[in-house]
Amino acid sequence: AIHDYLEEEQDPVLQAKGDALKCRALLPVALPRPKTLERSMALRNLWCFVSCDLSVGLSNVMDRLRTIHQTLSELKTSLVPALTMGLQTYV
Repeated sequence: AIHDYLEEEQDPVLQAKGDALKCRALLPVALPRPKTLERSMALRNLWCFVSCDLSVGLSNVMDRLRTIHQTLSELKTSLVPALTMGLQTYV
């Protein structure tokens, strides 16, 4: 929808950058709860926001979906959410 809107409005940035256009969003990511007997830790939800590219520049819808799926799959298996959670908690 964002790509179609920018295309309809003849956005100069979309026209200039094309496929290389970056549009990022903050996505909530849940992390597994620690296995503990302490109630305050066991009942706590662990989640953080992670920045992700939405591939708005790609003109083909299926290419956008494949790219977003690949990016999110890589994000889920990476250390980025755990590191982000650590930074948000301790810094």
